[in-house]
Amino acid sequence: MAISQQHLKSISIQKLKQLENVSCVFEPFAVSAILGVNGCGKSTILHALACCFQPHNSGQNHKFCDFFLPNNYNEWNGSSFSIDYSFRDAADEKKVLKKFKKSSDRWTRYVNRPLRDVFYIGIKSCVPDVENERSKSKINILRGMENQTLQAIIDKISFILGGNYQNCFDGSRNNKKYRIIKRNNIEYPSIAMGAGEQRLLTILDIVFSATPYSLILIDELDLTLHTQALNRLLNVLIEQANRKKLQIIFTTHRENITQRTDINIRHIYQTGNKTFCFEGVNNACMDIITGSSDKIIKVFVEDQMSKSIIEEVSTDLKIARYCDVQTFGEICNGFAVAAVKAMENNDLDNTIIVLDGDKLVEQNEKEEQLNNRFSGNTDYEIEIRHRALSLIKEYNSPDRKSPERFIVDLIQNKQSGGEVFDIINNLGVMDAHNYVKDIADRLGVEKIKVYPKLIQEIKDMPEWIEYINPIKEWFEDRKQELNLNLPN
Repeated sequence: MAISQQHLKSISIQKLKQLENVSCVFEPFAVSAILGVNGCGKSTILHALACCFQPHNSGQNHKFCDFFLPNNYNEWNGSSFSIDYSFRDAADEKKVLKKFKKSSDRWTRYVNRPLRDVFYIGIKSCVPDVENERSKSKINILRGMENQTLQAIIDKISFILGGNYQNCFDGSRNNKKYRIIKRNNIEYPSIAMGAGEQRLLTILDIVFSATPYSLILIDELDLTLHTQALNRLLNVLIEQANRKKLQIIFTTHRENITQRTDINIRHIYQTGNKTFCFEGVNNACMDIITGSSDKIIKVFVEDQMSKSIIEEVSTDLKIARYCDVQTFGEICNGFAVAAVKAMENNDLDNTIIVLDGDKLVEQNEKEEQLNNRFSGNTDYEIEIRHRALSLIKEYNSPDRKSPERFIVDLIQNKQSGGEVFDIINNLGVMDAHNYVKDIADRLGVEKIKVYPKLIQEIKDMPEWIEYINPIKEWFEDRKQELNLNLPN
């Protein structure tokens, strides 16, 4: 079987350590970040992936016992997970679902693992060489040849760490290997390096020397690096991953990277005995999901456009001050949010999850999504899914249009209008992914300021009133039930 262009799509864990019935998708970007609180299972996902493949050319050959060592507390029997991946066999793309499990005293046979070069960089790489050095007297490290991989990217090292790096050499002493660098015309070995400097060289050495289509797993990428260096490193990793068709998956606690839009953000969240994987969730949304808010009405929406719509509706009803509106990103997160809220056993009458109405609008589609994120057939699990489903509503979208497309189409069909109307009609045919940005550029404002301007152009049209009606009716009911009329 010819192996080429390997691509990992997702991992689905039925049971592995503390993780149960959770899936994590590694698309569409080449680089993925896994976030979550300590002990939620981030590293467990990396450990599982490290064991899924056998080396194709020069990769590492990790076994399950490297990470899931049987002990007198747990032998890991009953562990089960699967990976969804693809590769090319000549001109044909092959899609495969590969299952791994431990039954009795052994894991799935290693000989059956697919071929792919995998490199795992763990926490151990954060320990400076000096802390592993046993000698307490002077040591002589021989400088060898230039490290060809690191020397070729010396400009990248300087860019990430903000110093003037000039050379990288391999060093040795008694069969022990060292790195030697020259910075600002001063040479020093790895036993004199800081932890961040040393680990960065390890990461870059592996990433830049890895064969095309390799899978690289990095535990706690942010350790030993300040925020600016971390973001510059991410820029380099993304560039290299795209150039060599690598996939890079890392764990981190640095939540400010959720602001990035060029990597996959996956947030692992556990409540009770259930685990959820949120896609593209920002910090504000996770705070509301996991914490509390003093606002009476809790609203969760897909994106900023929908948030602007909700703010318009609540302002029109004079109850905006009582509403906490947060975005949850990918539509699949809406069902996870609904399940989390349904499990809290709080009064759910004042919570709503609003979908755009362009996808997953049928009852059976919603039920399937909830089943995927909250499985089980006990009375409790069935009741949770029923409660979760009751929280979900969507705009009345004709032809299953996205809110942006629906609003822009309405504006284009008007006979006249304001500045936004003129810009849209002068732009002509617009890219469906960029038209809000195009309008913002013409207006000379930030993209976030365009959404309210779009709504103002169509808020009195009957099509708009029909569009928001299911959500407006819910708000009107809440206003009356909670007696939210403003005082005289």
